[in-house]
Amino acid sequence: MLNLTYNEMLSAYDDYPAPIRPYLLRAETHPLLREKLTKSFMRAFIDLLSRANIANPARPIWVRMDTTARRLGISAKTVSRAIALMTENAWLRPSEHHDGRNWQGKYAGREFILSAELRKIVGLPIDVAPLPPPSGPEAATDGSMGATCTNPAVEPSRPGSSAQVESSDGVEKSEGAEEGSGTAVDKSPSERTEMSDGLASFPQKPAENPGEQTKMSDGYIGVNNVFLKKEASLKSEAFIIETQGEKTIRIPADLAEMHTVFGISGKGICGLMRLAKEKCQRLQDVWKAKKDQLAKAGATGGRAVLYLRRLMSCGEDFAYIARNMIPSPPVTTEPVPASDAPVQRSHASGERPDARKPSSGSDLIDHLNLLEFGKTCAFRKFRHVSNGMTVRFYDGSADVSRGSTYEVYAGGMLVGLYRGVYRGNLVEVKE
Repeated sequence: MLNLTYNEMLSAYDDYPAPIRPYLLRAETHPLLREKLTKSFMRAFIDLLSRANIANPARPIWVRMDTTARRLGISAKTVSRAIALMTENAWLRPSEHHDGRNWQGKYAGREFILSAELRKIVGLPIDVAPLPPPSGPEAATDGSMGATCTNPAVEPSRPGSSAQVESSDGVEKSEGAEEGSGTAVDKSPSERTEMSDGLASFPQKPAENPGEQTKMSDGYIGVNNVFLKKEASLKSEAFIIETQGEKTIRIPADLAEMHTVFGISGKGICGLMRLAKEKCQRLQDVWKAKKDQLAKAGATGGRAVLYLRRLMSCGEDFAYIARNMIPSPPVTTEPVPASDAPVQRSHASGERPDARKPSSGSDLIDHLNLLEFGKTCAFRKFRHVSNGMTVRFYDGSADVSRGSTYEVYAGGMLVGLYRGVYRGNLVEVKE
Protein backbone atom coordinates (compact mmCIF):
# COMPACT_ATOMS: atom_id res chain seq x y z
CA MET A 1 0.00 0.00 0.00
CA LEU A 2 1.29 3.40 -0.97
CA ASN A 3 1.55 5.83 1.93
CA LEU A 4 1.96 9.49 0.97
CA THR A 5 2.35 12.45 3.25
CA TYR A 6 0.31 15.62 2.87
CA ASN A 7 3.23 17.54 1.37
CA GLU A 8 3.90 14.74 -1.11
CA MET A 9 0.30 14.92 -2.29
CA LEU A 10 0.56 18.69 -2.65
CA SER A 11 3.65 18.23 -4.81
CA ALA A 12 1.36 16.93 -7.57
CA TYR A 13 0.28 20.55 -8.11
CA ASP A 14 3.73 22.09 -8.47
CA ASP A 15 2.64 23.81 -11.68
CA TYR A 16 0.13 25.94 -9.75
CA PRO A 17 0.65 28.68 -7.11
CA ALA A 18 1.46 27.35 -3.65
CA PRO A 19 -1.43 29.08 -1.78
CA ILE A 20 -4.09 27.45 -3.98
CA ARG A 21 -2.69 23.89 -3.81
CA PRO A 22 -4.57 22.76 -0.66
CA TYR A 23 -7.87 23.79 -2.26
CA LEU A 24 -7.00 21.88 -5.45
CA LEU A 25 -6.23 18.75 -3.42
CA ARG A 26 -9.49 19.10 -1.52
CA ALA A 27 -11.41 19.49 -4.79
CA GLU A 28 -9.83 16.48 -6.50
CA THR A 29 -10.43 14.22 -3.49
CA HIS A 30 -14.02 15.31 -2.85
CA PRO A 31 -16.41 12.38 -3.48
CA LEU A 32 -19.11 14.48 -5.18
CA LEU A 33 -16.69 15.99 -7.68
CA ARG A 34 -15.01 12.64 -8.37
CA GLU A 35 -18.42 11.12 -9.06
CA LYS A 36 -19.50 13.83 -11.52
CA LEU A 37 -16.26 14.52 -13.41
CA THR A 38 -14.19 12.26 -15.61
CA LYS A 39 -10.40 12.36 -15.59
CA SER A 40 -10.18 14.89 -18.43
CA PHE A 41 -13.01 16.98 -16.98
CA MET A 42 -11.25 16.96 -13.61
CA ARG A 43 -8.04 18.28 -15.20
CA ALA A 44 -9.95 21.14 -16.80
CA PHE A 45 -11.75 21.84 -13.52
CA ILE A 46 -8.49 21.90 -11.51
CA ASP A 47 -6.89 24.26 -14.03
CA LEU A 48 -9.88 26.62 -13.83
CA LEU A 49 -10.01 26.48 -10.03
CA SER A 50 -6.30 27.31 -9.80
CA ARG A 51 -7.05 30.79 -11.16
CA ALA A 52 -9.46 31.64 -8.34
CA ASN A 53 -8.55 34.50 -6.05
CA ILE A 54 -8.45 33.23 -2.47
CA ALA A 55 -9.14 36.66 -0.96
CA ASN A 56 -12.12 37.23 -3.24
CA PRO A 57 -13.34 33.97 -4.87
CA ALA A 58 -16.32 35.82 -6.39
CA ARG A 59 -14.01 37.66 -8.77
CA PRO A 60 -14.60 36.58 -12.40
CA ILE A 61 -12.15 34.10 -13.94
CA TRP A 62 -11.21 34.55 -17.59
CA VAL A 63 -11.11 31.26 -19.52
CA ARG A 64 -9.95 30.62 -23.08
CA MET A 65 -10.88 27.20 -24.41
CA ASP A 66 -8.01 26.86 -26.88
CA THR A 67 -5.33 28.06 -24.45
CA THR A 68 -6.54 25.77 -21.67
CA ALA A 69 -6.72 22.79 -24.02
CA ARG A 70 -3.21 23.44 -25.34
CA ARG A 71 -1.80 23.73 -21.83
CA LEU A 72 -3.45 20.51 -20.59
CA GLY A 73 -2.92 18.49 -23.76
CA ILE A 74 -6.63 17.83 -24.34
CA SER A 75 -9.07 18.98 -26.99
CA ALA A 76 -10.92 22.29 -26.83
CA LYS A 77 -14.19 20.36 -27.12
CA THR A 78 -13.36 18.53 -23.89
CA VAL A 79 -12.77 21.82 -22.10
CA SER A 80 -16.04 23.19 -23.47
CA ARG A 81 -17.96 20.11 -22.30
CA ALA A 82 -16.36 20.25 -18.86
CA ILE A 83 -17.38 23.89 -18.41
CA ALA A 84 -20.89 23.08 -19.67
CA LEU A 85 -21.16 20.28 -17.08
CA MET A 86 -19.96 22.56 -14.28
CA THR A 87 -22.44 25.22 -15.35
CA GLU A 88 -25.23 22.64 -15.44
CA ASN A 89 -24.43 21.58 -11.85
CA ALA A 90 -24.49 25.25 -10.74
CA TRP A 91 -20.80 25.24 -9.81
CA LEU A 92 -20.04 28.00 -12.29
CA ARG A 93 -22.06 30.80 -13.79
CA PRO A 94 -21.12 33.07 -16.70
CA SER A 95 -20.39 36.68 -15.89
CA GLU A 96 -23.23 39.01 -16.85
CA HIS A 97 -20.86 41.89 -17.63
CA HIS A 98 -18.88 40.15 -20.37
CA ASP A 99 -20.05 38.76 -23.71
CA GLY A 100 -16.92 36.76 -24.52
CA ARG A 101 -15.33 39.29 -26.87
CA ASN A 102 -11.91 40.80 -26.36
CA TRP A 103 -11.04 44.44 -27.05
CA GLN A 104 -10.64 43.62 -30.76
CA GLY A 105 -14.23 42.37 -30.94
CA LYS A 106 -13.36 38.70 -31.46
CA TYR A 107 -14.82 35.81 -29.47
CA ALA A 108 -11.80 34.76 -27.42
CA GLY A 109 -13.15 33.28 -24.20
CA ARG A 110 -15.56 33.84 -21.35
CA GLU A 111 -15.61 35.00 -17.75
CA PHE A 112 -17.00 32.66 -15.09
CA ILE A 113 -17.75 33.09 -11.38
CA LEU A 114 -17.45 30.32 -8.79
CA SER A 115 -20.77 29.63 -7.11
CA ALA A 116 -21.21 29.65 -3.34
CA GLU A 117 -21.88 25.89 -3.38
CA LEU A 118 -18.56 25.12 -5.05
CA ARG A 119 -16.70 27.49 -2.72
CA LYS A 120 -18.22 25.66 0.22
CA ILE A 121 -17.13 22.28 -1.20
CA VAL A 122 -13.49 23.25 -1.71
CA GLY A 123 -13.27 25.44 1.40
CA LEU A 124 -12.96 28.87 -0.17
CA PRO A 125 -14.51 31.88 1.61
CA ILE A 126 -18.22 32.29 0.91
CA ASP A 127 -19.11 35.70 2.33
CA VAL A 128 -16.43 38.15 1.21
CA ALA A 129 -16.51 41.87 0.57
CA PRO A 130 -16.17 42.77 -3.13
CA LEU A 131 -12.65 43.84 -4.07
CA PRO A 132 -11.68 45.95 -7.08
CA PRO A 133 -10.21 44.06 -10.05
CA PRO A 134 -6.41 43.89 -10.25
CA SER A 135 -4.68 46.63 -12.18
CA GLY A 136 -1.20 47.77 -13.04
CA PRO A 137 1.89 45.73 -13.90
CA GLU A 138 1.47 43.41 -10.90
CA ALA A 139 -1.94 42.21 -12.09
CA ALA A 140 -2.26 38.79 -13.67
CA THR A 141 -2.49 38.75 -17.44
CA ASP A 142 -5.14 36.02 -17.67
CA GLY A 143 -7.91 37.79 -15.80
CA SER A 144 -8.01 36.82 -12.12
CA MET A 145 -5.34 34.13 -12.30
CA GLY A 146 -3.24 35.34 -9.42
CA ALA A 147 -4.05 33.41 -6.25
CA THR A 148 -3.22 35.32 -3.10
CA CYS A 149 -2.73 33.94 0.37
CA THR A 150 -4.60 35.66 3.17
CA ASN A 151 -3.08 34.94 6.55
CA PRO A 152 -4.52 37.20 9.23
CA ALA A 153 -1.42 36.75 11.36
CA VAL A 154 0.96 38.03 8.69
CA GLU A 155 0.47 41.42 7.08
CA PRO A 156 2.07 41.48 3.60
CA SER A 157 4.64 44.21 3.18
CA ARG A 158 4.24 46.57 0.26
CA PRO A 159 7.22 48.04 -1.58
CA GLY A 160 7.70 51.76 -1.17
CA SER A 161 5.55 51.98 1.97
CA SER A 162 6.03 54.98 4.18
CA ALA A 163 5.99 53.06 7.45
CA GLN A 164 8.45 54.49 9.96
CA VAL A 165 10.60 52.30 12.25
CA GLU A 166 12.12 53.81 15.36
CA SER A 167 15.68 52.66 16.01
CA SER A 168 17.35 52.12 19.39
CA ASP A 169 18.89 55.62 19.45
CA GLY A 170 15.47 57.28 18.97
CA VAL A 171 15.94 58.36 15.33
CA GLU A 172 13.15 57.46 12.89
CA LYS A 173 14.12 55.60 9.74
CA SER A 174 12.06 55.06 6.60
CA GLU A 175 11.71 51.45 5.45
CA GLY A 176 11.54 52.42 1.78
CA ALA A 177 14.14 55.18 1.94
CA GLU A 178 16.82 53.39 -0.05
CA GLU A 179 15.56 50.68 -2.36
CA GLY A 180 19.02 49.70 -3.63
CA SER A 181 20.50 48.66 -0.27
CA GLY A 182 17.27 47.68 1.43
CA THR A 183 18.30 49.49 4.65
CA ALA A 184 17.77 53.03 5.86
CA VAL A 185 20.95 55.03 6.43
CA ASP A 186 20.71 57.77 9.04
CA LYS A 187 22.39 61.07 8.25
CA SER A 188 23.85 63.34 10.90
CA PRO A 189 22.68 66.98 10.98
CA SER A 190 26.03 68.23 9.60
CA GLU A 191 25.91 65.81 6.66
CA ARG A 192 22.32 66.81 5.92
CA THR A 193 23.33 70.50 5.86
CA GLU A 194 26.24 69.82 3.49
CA MET A 195 23.98 67.81 1.17
CA SER A 196 21.31 70.53 1.05
CA ASP A 197 23.99 73.17 0.33
CA GLY A 198 25.33 71.06 -2.54
CA LEU A 199 21.90 70.66 -4.06
CA ALA A 200 21.25 74.39 -3.76
CA SER A 201 24.37 75.14 -5.83
CA PHE A 202 22.76 73.71 -8.99
CA PRO A 203 21.05 76.30 -11.19
CA GLN A 204 17.29 76.05 -10.83
CA LYS A 205 15.04 77.47 -13.53
CA PRO A 206 11.55 78.43 -12.35
CA ALA A 207 8.77 76.42 -13.94
CA GLU A 208 6.86 79.17 -15.74
CA ASN A 209 4.95 76.71 -17.90
CA PRO A 210 5.10 73.15 -16.48
CA GLY A 211 3.63 71.76 -19.70
CA GLU A 212 6.69 72.93 -21.68
CA GLN A 213 9.34 71.75 -19.21
CA THR A 214 10.45 68.58 -17.50
CA LYS A 215 12.44 68.20 -14.29
CA MET A 216 15.92 66.76 -14.79
CA SER A 217 18.80 66.16 -12.40
CA ASP A 218 20.27 69.61 -13.07
CA GLY A 219 17.11 71.67 -13.13
CA TYR A 220 14.24 72.28 -15.51
CA ILE A 221 14.95 71.54 -19.18
CA GLY A 222 12.67 72.80 -21.95
CA VAL A 223 10.93 70.26 -24.18
CA ASN A 224 11.45 70.49 -27.94
CA ASN A 225 7.99 71.00 -29.40
CA VAL A 226 9.15 69.93 -32.85
CA PHE A 227 8.64 66.29 -31.92
CA LEU A 228 5.08 66.74 -30.70
CA LYS A 229 2.38 65.34 -32.96
CA LYS A 230 -0.02 67.78 -34.57
CA GLU A 231 -3.01 65.55 -33.87
CA ALA A 232 -5.83 66.74 -31.65
CA SER A 233 -4.90 64.06 -29.11
CA LEU A 234 -2.15 66.35 -27.76
CA LYS A 235 -4.16 69.57 -27.85
CA SER A 236 -6.24 71.10 -25.10
CA GLU A 237 -9.52 70.03 -26.72
CA ALA A 238 -8.52 66.34 -26.73
CA PHE A 239 -10.88 63.88 -25.05
CA ILE A 240 -9.33 62.16 -22.01
CA ILE A 241 -10.24 58.59 -21.01
CA GLU A 242 -9.46 57.79 -17.39
CA THR A 243 -8.74 54.09 -16.75
CA GLN A 244 -8.10 52.48 -13.38
CA GLY A 245 -4.49 51.51 -12.87
CA GLU A 246 -3.40 52.46 -16.41
CA LYS A 247 -2.04 55.49 -18.21
CA THR A 248 -4.47 58.24 -19.15
CA ILE A 249 -5.51 57.87 -22.80
CA ARG A 250 -5.99 61.01 -24.91
CA ILE A 251 -7.91 60.69 -28.16
CA PRO A 252 -9.01 63.33 -30.70
CA ALA A 253 -12.10 65.23 -29.66
CA ASP A 254 -13.96 64.27 -32.84
CA LEU A 255 -13.64 60.59 -31.83
CA ALA A 256 -15.02 61.06 -28.31
CA GLU A 257 -18.42 59.73 -29.40
CA MET A 258 -16.84 56.33 -30.03
CA HIS A 259 -16.18 56.01 -26.29
CA THR A 260 -19.11 57.90 -24.77
CA VAL A 261 -21.92 56.61 -27.01
CA PHE A 262 -20.70 53.35 -28.53
CA GLY A 263 -18.69 52.13 -25.53
CA ILE A 264 -15.41 51.48 -27.38
CA SER A 265 -12.50 51.38 -24.94
CA GLY A 266 -9.52 53.68 -25.24
CA LYS A 267 -7.30 50.73 -26.12
CA GLY A 268 -9.65 49.80 -28.95
CA ILE A 269 -9.69 53.35 -30.32
CA CYS A 270 -5.88 53.52 -30.26
CA GLY A 271 -5.71 50.18 -32.08
CA LEU A 272 -8.09 51.45 -34.75
CA MET A 273 -6.05 54.64 -35.18
CA ARG A 274 -2.91 52.56 -35.63
CA LEU A 275 -4.61 50.33 -38.21
CA ALA A 276 -5.97 53.36 -40.08
CA LYS A 277 -2.46 54.81 -40.26
CA GLU A 278 -1.15 51.53 -41.69
CA LYS A 279 -3.90 51.62 -44.34
CA CYS A 280 -3.13 55.29 -45.20
CA GLN A 281 -6.54 56.33 -43.88
CA ARG A 282 -7.82 58.55 -41.09
CA LEU A 283 -10.05 57.06 -38.43
CA GLN A 284 -12.03 60.30 -38.39
CA ASP A 285 -13.02 59.75 -42.04
CA VAL A 286 -13.99 56.12 -41.43
CA TRP A 287 -16.03 57.08 -38.39
CA LYS A 288 -17.84 59.88 -40.22
CA ALA A 289 -18.70 57.61 -43.16
CA LYS A 290 -19.89 54.56 -41.20
CA LYS A 291 -21.17 55.95 -37.90
CA ASP A 292 -24.82 55.83 -38.98
CA GLN A 293 -24.52 52.18 -40.03
CA LEU A 294 -23.10 51.26 -36.63
CA ALA A 295 -25.97 53.04 -34.91
CA LYS A 296 -28.58 51.25 -37.05
CA ALA A 297 -26.97 47.85 -36.41
CA GLY A 298 -26.71 48.52 -32.67
CA ALA A 299 -23.03 47.52 -32.68
CA THR A 300 -21.17 48.67 -29.58
CA GLY A 301 -17.92 47.83 -27.83
CA GLY A 302 -16.00 44.95 -29.34
CA ARG A 303 -18.51 44.39 -32.14
CA ALA A 304 -18.04 47.96 -33.34
CA VAL A 305 -14.24 47.58 -33.22
CA LEU A 306 -14.37 44.38 -35.27
CA TYR A 307 -16.69 45.99 -37.83
CA LEU A 308 -14.43 49.03 -38.25
CA ARG A 309 -11.31 46.86 -38.56
CA ARG A 310 -12.88 44.90 -41.38
CA LEU A 311 -14.03 48.10 -43.11
CA MET A 312 -10.52 49.53 -43.12
CA SER A 313 -9.19 46.30 -44.64
CA CYS A 314 -11.54 46.42 -47.66
CA GLY A 315 -9.58 49.16 -49.48
CA GLU A 316 -12.40 51.71 -49.65
CA ASP A 317 -11.46 55.39 -49.96
CA PHE A 318 -13.12 56.82 -46.86
CA ALA A 319 -11.50 60.23 -47.31
CA TYR A 320 -13.40 60.61 -50.60
CA ILE A 321 -16.67 59.52 -48.98
CA ALA A 322 -16.25 61.81 -45.98
CA ARG A 323 -15.34 64.74 -48.21
CA ASN A 324 -18.50 64.30 -50.27
CA MET A 325 -20.58 64.16 -47.10
CA ILE A 326 -19.52 67.71 -46.17
CA PRO A 327 -22.32 70.12 -47.18
CA SER A 328 -21.48 72.84 -49.65
CA PRO A 329 -21.21 76.44 -48.40
CA PRO A 330 -24.37 78.56 -48.58
CA VAL A 331 -25.13 79.67 -52.14
CA THR A 332 -27.63 82.33 -53.21
CA THR A 333 -28.87 82.78 -56.75
CA GLU A 334 -29.11 86.15 -58.46
CA PRO A 335 -32.63 87.34 -59.30
CA VAL A 336 -33.59 86.88 -62.96
CA PRO A 337 -36.57 88.17 -64.96
CA ALA A 338 -39.82 86.47 -64.13
CA SER A 339 -40.27 85.39 -67.76
CA ASP A 340 -37.02 83.42 -67.68
CA ALA A 341 -37.19 81.88 -64.18
CA PRO A 342 -40.53 81.56 -62.42
CA VAL A 343 -38.95 80.52 -59.12
CA GLN A 344 -36.00 82.09 -57.24
CA ARG A 345 -34.21 79.57 -55.01
CA SER A 346 -31.90 80.21 -52.09
CA HIS A 347 -29.69 77.41 -50.76
CA ALA A 348 -29.10 78.92 -47.35
CA SER A 349 -29.36 75.57 -45.60
CA GLY A 350 -26.11 74.36 -47.14
CA GLU A 351 -27.69 71.78 -49.49
CA ARG A 352 -26.30 71.20 -52.95
CA PRO A 353 -28.40 72.56 -55.83
CA ASP A 354 -30.16 69.77 -57.72
CA ALA A 355 -28.70 69.36 -61.22
CA ARG A 356 -31.95 67.81 -62.43
CA LYS A 357 -33.87 71.06 -61.85
CA PRO A 358 -32.42 74.07 -63.75
CA SER A 359 -32.87 77.38 -61.94
CA SER A 360 -32.82 79.75 -64.94
CA GLY A 361 -33.69 79.88 -68.64
CA SER A 362 -30.07 79.59 -69.78
CA ASP A 363 -29.56 76.64 -67.45
CA LEU A 364 -32.64 74.98 -68.95
CA ILE A 365 -31.21 75.30 -72.48
CA ASP A 366 -27.85 73.95 -71.29
CA HIS A 367 -29.64 71.12 -69.49
CA LEU A 368 -31.51 70.05 -72.63
CA ASN A 369 -28.42 70.32 -74.81
CA LEU A 370 -26.42 68.12 -72.43
CA LEU A 371 -29.17 65.48 -72.38
CA GLU A 372 -29.14 65.48 -76.18
CA PHE A 373 -25.35 65.27 -76.19
CA GLY A 374 -25.48 62.39 -73.73
CA LYS A 375 -27.17 60.15 -76.27
CA THR A 376 -23.86 59.96 -78.12
CA CYS A 377 -22.14 58.69 -74.94
CA ALA A 378 -24.30 55.57 -74.57
CA PHE A 379 -22.43 52.26 -74.24
CA ARG A 380 -19.05 53.97 -74.03
CA LYS A 381 -16.46 54.03 -71.25
CA PHE A 382 -14.74 57.17 -69.95
CA ARG A 383 -12.07 57.84 -67.33
CA HIS A 384 -11.39 61.09 -65.45
CA VAL A 385 -8.10 62.75 -66.32
CA SER A 386 -6.94 63.27 -62.69
CA ASN A 387 -8.86 61.44 -59.95
CA GLY A 388 -9.10 57.98 -61.56
CA MET A 389 -12.92 57.91 -61.70
CA THR A 390 -14.31 55.49 -64.29
CA VAL A 391 -17.73 56.01 -65.94
CA ARG A 392 -19.51 53.51 -68.15
CA PHE A 393 -22.61 54.96 -69.85
CA TYR A 394 -25.68 52.96 -70.80
CA ASP A 395 -29.06 53.96 -72.22
CA GLY A 396 -30.34 56.31 -69.48
CA SER A 397 -27.93 55.20 -66.73
CA ALA A 398 -24.24 55.06 -65.89
CA ASP A 399 -21.95 53.07 -63.59
CA VAL A 400 -19.50 55.29 -61.70
CA SER A 401 -16.60 53.71 -59.80
CA ARG A 402 -13.66 55.25 -57.97
CA GLY A 403 -11.44 52.76 -56.20
CA SER A 404 -13.80 50.45 -54.31
CA THR A 405 -16.63 53.03 -54.32
CA TYR A 406 -19.38 52.12 -56.79
CA GLU A 407 -22.50 54.15 -57.63
CA VAL A 408 -25.25 54.07 -60.26
CA TYR A 409 -26.43 57.34 -61.85
CA ALA A 410 -29.71 57.66 -63.72
CA GLY A 411 -31.98 60.34 -65.20
CA GLY A 412 -31.05 63.92 -64.46
CA MET A 413 -28.08 62.78 -62.36
CA LEU A 414 -26.23 62.16 -65.64
CA VAL A 415 -26.09 65.87 -66.52
CA GLY A 416 -22.90 66.43 -64.53
CA LEU A 417 -21.24 63.43 -66.20
CA TYR A 418 -22.26 64.65 -69.64
CA ARG A 419 -20.82 68.05 -68.81
CA GLY A 420 -17.52 66.38 -67.85
CA VAL A 421 -17.38 64.58 -71.21
CA TYR A 422 -18.24 67.79 -73.05
CA ARG A 423 -15.51 69.80 -71.29
CA GLY A 424 -12.87 67.09 -71.73
CA ASN A 425 -12.54 66.09 -68.06
CA LEU A 426 -13.74 62.57 -68.94
CA VAL A 427 -11.68 60.92 -71.69
CA GLU A 428 -12.97 57.92 -73.61
CA VAL A 429 -11.24 54.59 -73.04
CA LYS A 430 -11.10 52.24 -76.01
CA GLU A 431 -11.76 48.63 -75.08
